[in-house]
Amino acid sequence: MNVLKNLFFACAALVGTASAQLDFGFGVPQEQPRYVTTEASASAASYKEGSPFYIALKGDITAPWHAYYRNPATVGMPIEVAMQAPQGFKVEGPYWSVPSREEGVAGVSYAYSHPAFVWRVTPEAGAPAEASFTITSSMQVCSDQGCMAPEANSDTVTLKAGDAAPAAAWDAALVNTVEVLGDLPMEMVATQKEGEVQLCIVYGGKVESAYFFSDDNSINPAAAQKLEVGPEGGVYLLTLPRNDNSDVMYPVADEAMVGKPLAELKGLLVLGDRHCRVELGLSAPDDKGK
Repeated sequence: MNVLKNLFFACAALVGTASAQLDFGFGVPQEQPRYVTTEASASAASYKEGSPFYIALKGDITAPWHAYYRNPATVGMPIEVAMQAPQGFKVEGPYWSVPSREEGVAGVSYAYSHPAFVWRVTPEAGAPAEASFTITSSMQVCSDQGCMAPEANSDTVTLKAGDAAPAAAWDAALVNTVEVLGDLPMEMVATQKEGEVQLCIVYGGKVESAYFFSDDNSINPAAAQKLEVGPEGGVYLLTLPRNDNSDVMYPVADEAMVGKPLAELKGLLVLGDRHCRVELGLSAPDDKGK
């Protein structure tokens, strides 16, 4: 994320912290209220070599506060989340849940009130008889009232080697809420023209709405994304306006790339109530029909 934006929201967080840490004359400042709670869980009650399982972190944020996607758009700082695992396990992730697009007094944000993250863990030869997986997270929350200092949490899941039986308390729906694990069967091709990227989607299901959450700030979150349906259905064209670097709170990561072709398109594509991961290379712009 751009340094200017980082500084702005860091300062906003410091102001929020200072206002929350008031000294009422008793020599003990009032601590900033906490708005984030987190909980970790595993899909397996035990593990065995070669049998993958999932570990998830779910967050719950007090309304009307929100935390933010890896690309927060023009408001807030992104969530930071990581899992520490012992040797003997292959770890893939974190895979992020789909954010919502929110418009507020400070701008457009890609936000969460209930963020979720999932890791795919595969025990390998030499995995220990018992293992603890610790997830650390840091979430800055904002609302129309302003932004607070990031809240840090730590959650640990401890499992033992065994028969890899499913965990009774596991929320199986989690694997369908996050990227990658919720992929849809479809074909996609991305092309670019001056000022926009066009994503052509071939999908058998009926689609009435679509939105692309870019991993980076190459796409303008404040501009409308246009969805067109082919004459015979099953083929859709989603037009994504480029970030033209005109918003001081949403500058492109590399100013030297302003107006130049993109090399790739990465993010989350939402089709109605379903979604999939997008990672596509981009060819040179098609200047026909400009």
